Amino acid sequence: MGMQHVRQSRRWALPVVLLAAIAACGVISQPVYAGPLDKLDISLQWVPADAATYSSSLRLGEQVKIVAKSRAWAAVKGLPATQRLVQEIRNALDSPQGAMAKMFLENPEVKKGLAFLGDMFSREVFLYADPAAIDAAELFQKLNTMRSFGQLTALASGEFGPGEASRAQAQLMLATLAENIELLKVPNVIIGFRVKDQALAREEIAKLEAGVNGLAFMVPDLTKIAKRQKAGDGDYLTFTVSGSMIPWDELPLDVLRQMEANKGDVDKIVNKVKKTTLVLALGVRKDYLLLAIGPSMDCLAQLGKGPSLAGVPEMKKLEKYADRRIVAISYVSKAMAERMAFSAADVDGLVRMFQGVVKESRLTSDQKAKVEKDIRELGNDLKRLSQKAGAVVGASFLTDRGTESYSYAWGERSPETGAKPLGILSHLGGQPILAIAGRGRSSVSDYDLAVKWIKKAHGYFEEFALPEMRNEEREIYKKVMEKLRPLAQRCDAATRNKLIPALADGQVALVLDAKLKSQQFCREMPKLDKAMPMIEPALVLGVSNAEQLKEALAEYREIWNAGVEVVQELAPPSEKEEIARFKLPKPEIAKSASGAVHFYPPPADWGLDKQFALCLGLSDRVAAFTISNRHAERLLKATPLAVGGVLSDTSRPLAMAVSFDWAGLVDAATPWIELGVTELVKAEPEVSKFLGSSEPGKPSVMDQVRTVLDVLKTMRSVTMESHLEDGVLVSHSLVEIRDIGAPASKN
Repeated sequence: MGMQHVRQSRRWALPVVLLAAIAACGVISQPVYAGPLDKLDISLQWVPADAATYSSSLRLGEQVKIVAKSRAWAAVKGLPATQRLVQEIRNALDSPQGAMAKMFLENPEVKKGLAFLGDMFSREVFLYADPAAIDAAELFQKLNTMRSFGQLTALASGEFGPGEASRAQAQLMLATLAENIELLKVPNVIIGFRVKDQALAREEIAKLEAGVNGLAFMVPDLTKIAKRQKAGDGDYLTFTVSGSMIPWDELPLDVLRQMEANKGDVDKIVNKVKKTTLVLALGVRKDYLLLAIGPSMDCLAQLGKGPSLAGVPEMKKLEKYADRRIVAISYVSKAMAERMAFSAADVDGLVRMFQGVVKESRLTSDQKAKVEKDIRELGNDLKRLSQKAGAVVGASFLTDRGTESYSYAWGERSPETGAKPLGILSHLGGQPILAIAGRGRSSVSDYDLAVKWIKKAHGYFEEFALPEMRNEEREIYKKVMEKLRPLAQRCDAATRNKLIPALADGQVALVLDAKLKSQQFCREMPKLDKAMPMIEPALVLGVSNAEQLKEALAEYREIWNAGVEVVQELAPPSEKEEIARFKLPKPEIAKSASGAVHFYPPPADWGLDKQFALCLGLSDRVAAFTISNRHAERLLKATPLAVGGVLSDTSRPLAMAVSFDWAGLVDAATPWIELGVTELVKAEPEVSKFLGSSEPGKPSVMDQVRTVLDVLKTMRSVTMESHLEDGVLVSHSLVEIRDIGAPASKN
């Protein structure tokens, strides 16, 4: 029973630990670092300037201490459930079954190892990858693209049967790998841990080496792989393997050769892998334990000898935060960002792939020429839509409000990005649970481009697919298209002349709230004792011309109904009445001081609460699509955003804004959690005993649940805003954390 209770208690252990960690940053001590980045005593000073990517996590041990001192952690430890869990673990270790585990944990060497493990993650952990990682990332991206398009190319070529999609994917990936064989390389990747006791670090490495040497008695080849090597001012235990060690004769290479699109692809790949060497090195450099993976030891030998990443021009953006309590620094080079973004080169690769499929297809020469021309044209259109990426740097630090972060992203931006304030922020309901707002691009030219390729796709359908249909199917298709073409033209006119100009403002926001309450949301659920909250999703759009938007929506409704009539006309008599139910009547309208709500109440036979409705709230400034009239009315009304954090000032130009009221979400979920706990205790009275609530003077199960919810709410909210600063996109975020009983901080 003891071990069973331990297993059951684990369900409480994870949330308890996570909740305590959330409270970690609520207590702030004095700053340690000061001055520009080149004065900071961190790995940034000697990591090479040519890094493809770099990230460093700092002050991890300090943050753990903050958790240990917080009132939230004290509340978690004081829970009878936590105390019961601890006691169950102790009982399990004291039992005969747990004797081995207890002996292991009490072993001095194990304790020393665990202490060293804690030291490794206490001060700084970093990851560095050299420029070769850019090639590796590009190759992975190309292979992933070919994997994704494998089924499409199989269908288009006609060479593969219905169940041969995997063969098509393998063929494409082999061809891609062979074509880009120069990208197949081992990058230099270094993971570093700053340790206080370097002697202990060397001792632990020596233990590993002794274990390897002991194993070599059974596996003699290990002596060829594992050895000690020096690099720079460090001494490393290394493990070296090469592709030539792979037993190629035992692998089914002939099966792969049968999948080749080009003869010799497999041998080309095998020969490249045979010449590839991988070295894994573990050692101590100054006060860092380093784990390095690469083609040689050269990267380790060059550490700290050339220009460092701290001197890269983009890093100067972070100097203003050098006197803060930095907990993270990140960097992605321009070259890496460009390779990872969907670029013109990626478009060219897709064009070549589809052209290859067309050449191998059964189309006539004239058809092939036409399709290849359209593929090239599509590629050129996609290139015009792509934007160049740039380097990205970021830093996070502790403040008296929680964890604050800044990131800076270079690259091309559309002219609309961050050009104006986001007025739509006044139409999010004041303090929603979640809101994501930004400004996009809505133009006739983009619409024309989409229409152009829809028409071309339809033309190919009529040219290639229509002749393959049976005569009666072609006749039905012709009748349907004869009636639908005028409707499509009406839809095109409504979109081009009304909808796009009406939404030219370009602002859009996704909103989630939970102010809708009911005792019975649908007929199938029992009526509750009190009204409970329900999540309310909404889509809010900035409006430039409300009258045009109303006209466009009215036209779409008429087009829809005309389309239903077309289907009804061609349907069998027995189905005509059912199809007619899909027609949309004119919506009901409820006017308010802020605008009008156009809505469709749910049919009575659905059994939904009458508060539900498919709604469009419309004013001169915004359109809000919601599931209730009240939510639409709240969004139409201009209400100052009251989420605080980094969104206290919404009057300046912004590219994007995000708000997540975590504490509000917990509050909305609390009645449901309390209801579930109440029902659980009724059904399973043993729960109270298991959680230690049955003893006199102990908190009840509900009291413990509420304590957990209070700990959950130590993370209050997440806010983020993006704006342009000298052409660079700056993202500023704050994770607001407040310990239990702590007063709200001033924004």
